[in-house]
Amino acid sequence: MDRRSLFASLFSLCLLAPIGCAATSADEGAEESVAETQDEITAAAHALVGKYYTHTPTFGGFARLTLNSNGKYTASVDPAGTALCVTAPCVIPESGTWNASKIGGKLRLRIRPAGDVSDYYIAVKSDGKLTLTAPGKPEQNLIALGANACLDNADCSANEECGPKLCLMWCAVDDPFC
Repeated sequence: MDRRSLFASLFSLCLLAPIGCAATSADEGAEESVAETQDEITAAAHALVGKYYTHTPTFGGFARLTLNSNGKYTASVDPAGTALCVTAPCVIPESGTWNASKIGGKLRLRIRPAGDVSDYYIAVKSDGKLTLTAPGKPEQNLIALGANACLDNADCSANEECGPKLCLMWCAVDDPFC
């Protein structure tokens, strides 16, 4: 192997190394039993139940997130460069379980995709927005989908249909119909 190809191989490994590794924090491995009481966990989880979305997901972040009261979730997530898409934003489906607890006065959201390891976020819900922060990841700002609002037919009951999307040349910021 000549020096140029050896250098290129080492350089490639250096570029790929940070992509596959995630930053960890001291509380990431903490057990969920850290919450004071079972009632606190239930109250914390109940406060987050709902449907959230953004039109501009972060790299590897959520475009849509539905937290159901039964502890299950569905989401559309940015594949973080692992899939080739012809649409924007590029999203793939994800589902699994979730729960929430209060740790040190902060609301901690655990998302566990089916067949994968858990991700932990500090969650702040206020003024119809959900902000998720995690060590080593960009902050995610999701908008709560209002009552009787829909982004697609998945937001409707079995006998309902989401209305057609009518967008003009100008749309209001955070308009779920544009």
